[in-house]
Amino acid sequence: IAVCTLFSFINPAHEERIGQIIEEEFPEAYVTLSSRLAPEFREFSRMSTTVMNSYLGPVMKKYVNNFRSSIEGLGIKVPYVTQSNGSIISIKETIDCPIKTALSGPSAGVIAAAYIGRQCEADKIITFDMGGTSADISLIENYTPQVSNERLVEGYPARIPMINIITIGAGGGSIAKIDAGGMMKVGPESAGATPGPACYGRGGELPTVTDANIYLGKLNQQKILGGRMDIYLDKAETAIQTHLCAKTHLSMDEAANGIISVVNSNMMRAIRVVSVEKGYDVREFSLMAFGGAGPLHACEVSQELIRSVLIPPSPGTLCSLGLLMADTKFDFCRTKIMNATAESIPEANEIFRQLVAEGDAMLTKEGIGQDNRAFTWALDMRYDRQNYEITIPLQDTILNEQTLQAAIEDFHVAHKRAYGYCNPDGKIKFVNFRVSAIGVIEKPQLKEYPVDPNAKTPEPFAFRDVLFQGQTERIRTGIYHRNDFLPGTKLDGPAILEQMDTTIVIPPDWSIETDGFMNLRATYHEGGIKS
Repeated sequence: IAVCTLFSFINPAHEERIGQIIEEEFPEAYVTLSSRLAPEFREFSRMSTTVMNSYLGPVMKKYVNNFRSSIEGLGIKVPYVTQSNGSIISIKETIDCPIKTALSGPSAGVIAAAYIGRQCEADKIITFDMGGTSADISLIENYTPQVSNERLVEGYPARIPMINIITIGAGGGSIAKIDAGGMMKVGPESAGATPGPACYGRGGELPTVTDANIYLGKLNQQKILGGRMDIYLDKAETAIQTHLCAKTHLSMDEAANGIISVVNSNMMRAIRVVSVEKGYDVREFSLMAFGGAGPLHACEVSQELIRSVLIPPSPGTLCSLGLLMADTKFDFCRTKIMNATAESIPEANEIFRQLVAEGDAMLTKEGIGQDNRAFTWALDMRYDRQNYEITIPLQDTILNEQTLQAAIEDFHVAHKRAYGYCNPDGKIKFVNFRVSAIGVIEKPQLKEYPVDPNAKTPEPFAFRDVLFQGQTERIRTGIYHRNDFLPGTKLDGPAILEQMDTTIVIPPDWSIETDGFMNLRATYHEGGIKS
């Protein structure tokens, strides 16, 4: 049962009483009160969030309880679950607020990307996580992932903080087809794990992105996963020929390259959504590629936009690393519309004080020690008579005339970047007050190795004829083991690096270098690499 009354974000008394009545009359019901879950104004999104939480509650309760039993059977006493804001929460909190885990899967990868970016002093990163069915894109600035306070989940607004990730149906299993108008489409339909791409030999007959990469020579045409899985090139060729070439005038090369061109274009558009359309200069960023297929497409995707790619040592398991880096975090919000003036400072600080007290209580409940607690404050601000607001982090954990002026200046900058203009003389309103209570965990330290400027370039263990994007002829390309690339190793493309969890494609006019943390840094050279 979902309970949402119109003004419970101001006074929750009626919702609390309704909750008591439900408990008396229907004690077995799973109940969500909007005033506990999302005490913010705008009743539709609050209601939508509350309904989704109640819908998910009974299913998630059963699932996570089974999960907890299984984990405890392995000797792990305190299991945690990732939530959408990039942190972790306990099993009990997951049962109470399952909506907080919506879209949480990709968030761990973004947290790991931010951590690696800080190590490498790359403060501006666009994450590119491409797997079997989808590609997830996000933006990191000043080593901090962007968080939105409302996202659509299956078309319905969810009013909870989530890392701002754009997901599109573009993965290795995305199916290519010719539509009624004779145009090639790729995705969002996917062959999935079963039957999977045609080249897997598991019954798949439709051409996919993986089949195209196999045919073009970018993927190993005999075995993948470090030799653990056989590949059937002939089945990939049959799928492309039957479903694409036979229905068009395309040759095999044109059809396979067309699949990659279409899916890359789809991912370029997603990158623009999180960057250019938000007012960012994409040329200032690096693309961090991970997931099983991210490094396979990263250079060709970024060539027209970013031209700098960062590939971590284990791209296929970066999300797992992110889980080890994630803190415990609880987000609290209160709506109180007031003028952004010095006269409002005492009332604003009292609201913040109350939210910090709530956060302290929750961290105590989670067993977080006092020395491992941190708090961040933010304000949702807008110009007078506007309908929507922008979240502005405070530069200090108290509001005074100095920090107020800094927040106002930050608001003008953020508004101009988002909308193309600002009004320095306009009246500004506070709308929502936000506090994040953070339980800081001890994070594993990744080892840094000395960089050898004279590191020897490894020899390829094989060669393959590869057709890259923008090329009309296949190029004889060296195939390397990534493990052979030590800190300081440099190499000019074209080249292909294979490892168990991914394949890295370095097209012509790109070069790579290994840094001290074993990351590969790829750079595009417009006009070609000068010897």
